[in-house]
Amino acid sequence: MSVHLDKCTNDRCGHLFEVEQFSKSFGDGLAHGMIECPYCGTRKNGDARLIYISRKLIKEIEEWCSIDRPASPALTPSLPLHK
Repeated sequence: MSVHLDKCTNDRCGHLFEVEQFSKSFGDGLAHGMIECPYCGTRKNGDARLIYISRKLIKEIEEWCSIDRPASPALTPSLPLHK
């Protein structure tokens, strides 16, 4: 099992949403290989060997993801500090 964020491919929607993926052995009878946007229902193909469950993000996470932020300091080269 793994969880990741995905973005709807529908230009009119474009929402981020949570996707949980499982091996088919954990989801007997569930459709496999298809990721569906929980906001608008747009579907896209995933790995046919997996089952996907998608969920809307909670409001606070959706708002946090939409904020423009500067690049992470961890990814920005730093200069030595002088005293």
